Amino acid sequence: AQASGPNASVVHHERLQNVSSFNPVSIPVTMSTSTRKLILIGLNITMCFGTPAVRAVGSTPGDYWKPPETSQTVVALSTLDKVFKQVLWNSSAGDENVIAMETAMQGTYQALPKNKHGLLSRNAVAYLVQKYITQEYHYSIRGLGPIPATDERNASDYPTSSRQTSVPEMLESLLESRLGGRGFALRDAALLAAMMHKLVMDLSEKLVHEAFFALDYMGMLTESEADLSNLSVPTVIKVIWAWEWLHWHDFDVDRDFYVDALTTPTHVMDEFGKLAMMLIEAKFYRERHSRNPFKERSLSIADTVQLAHEATQAMGMWQDHDCKAMKRYLRNLDPENDGRVPLHIVHNQPEIDDANGEQVFR
Repeated sequence: AQASGPNASVVHHERLQNVSSFNPVSIPVTMSTSTRKLILIGLNITMCFGTPAVRAVGSTPGDYWKPPETSQTVVALSTLDKVFKQVLWNSSAGDENVIAMETAMQGTYQALPKNKHGLLSRNAVAYLVQKYITQEYHYSIRGLGPIPATDERNASDYPTSSRQTSVPEMLESLLESRLGGRGFALRDAALLAAMMHKLVMDLSEKLVHEAFFALDYMGMLTESEADLSNLSVPTVIKVIWAWEWLHWHDFDVDRDFYVDALTTPTHVMDEFGKLAMMLIEAKFYRERHSRNPFKERSLSIADTVQLAHEATQAMGMWQDHDCKAMKRYLRNLDPENDGRVPLHIVHNQPEIDDANGEQVFR
């Protein structure tokens, strides 16, 4: 928002074309010194539009706003250390993924300013990694970004300091300590990107298993599907719905809401389901010469985990039409055709629903 005139608040949409169409993963973190664990707050799969949890509170849409509560996922420091060491080991063994990341980042790395040691600062490496992840995977990582200059100097002086408050900062400190706190080389940026991506994918796999548990607990799996090796396509789609829902909700707390969401999926859940269906059809087509044509098509839990990984990375491009719809809607609210929309006009807009009556954005 920007002030335009004495009391006017406005919202810019002139640069909406530069906004990533998928902003799903956010990882701000707090560390508890008593439990020695990292709490990842909001490792969420979400679109560029508002989630169903964003609702107006009051008699009119513009009265008050209640933002969605961010989910929390606890990650033990031992897990973080394991991911750090595993990615380092894979890199030393010539991991092609790390090499590919390094190659993709090289042009931007060369253009970024360096410190007196010829290395990147924390702000610069955070920008480089965020830029790569946004362009490659179409999500962004909250907590991976600029920090105040004074804090940056202190962090360089004490790379293992307990002041770290996020997973990205913890990993940055571990990587920076390898070069004596002097900064980050290109390989360090690639390693940081690989570590963050692995954490995201590991959480995705964990939530797939939780989704299966929730479906089984609610009696939504057949006897033949109980061993998770012979899953029908409709069941897998339900798993993907539950998997997306679990990014935002606690099954033990919101069980009634869970049943409602599985009965009538939210717009976001439905979009993930459609994407999953497309990925399943593509998989069956690729395997058409090796699958038994007389056997009913089914998938395993390993297939479903891979499907969730692919959906996480593909949703940005798949969901781009919703972002374009939001941009067109904002353009129609621009009274002066100058790229600005008065904030009170935005707040007075109704909920925008899809064909099934589910909220697309607010």
